[in-house]
Amino acid sequence: MQKKVWINITLKKFQIRFKKKFEYNNNMDTINVTIPEAKVIIQKRKKSLNFELIDVRTEMEYKAGHIDGAINIPLDMIQQKINEFSKDKEYLLYCRTDGRSSYAAQLLKTQGFNVKYITGGYMQWIKN
Repeated sequence: MQKKVWINITLKKFQIRFKKKFEYNNNMDTINVTIPEAKVIIQKRKKSLNFELIDVRTEMEYKAGHIDGAINIPLDMIQQKINEFSKDKEYLLYCRTDGRSSYAAQLLKTQGFNVKYITGGYMQWIKN
């Protein structure tokens, strides 16, 4: 069963507004991974050319601290850079808690990309 959903993300601190309508399938593969699962994925694939760890937070947040090996593509740039993504790669996304990364992952998944996001985001990562 497919549903149409409106997602509106507002980050008051950075005044980012991002509104997008997209379709998703309730039977879609699970796209979230736990911190322990993410650590295993990163360890196994960190040297692979077919894997990218992406921080979807702002550049300022990224510079304040990020997971080793991550590249920064802020959420508001994902759609502008969608042509730079490859359907042959596996993507693992994260943000501060997981709101922005879950949205970005769903958006990319609906476009046919192999993508997951880290549940709990960077805040949970640094606690583990």
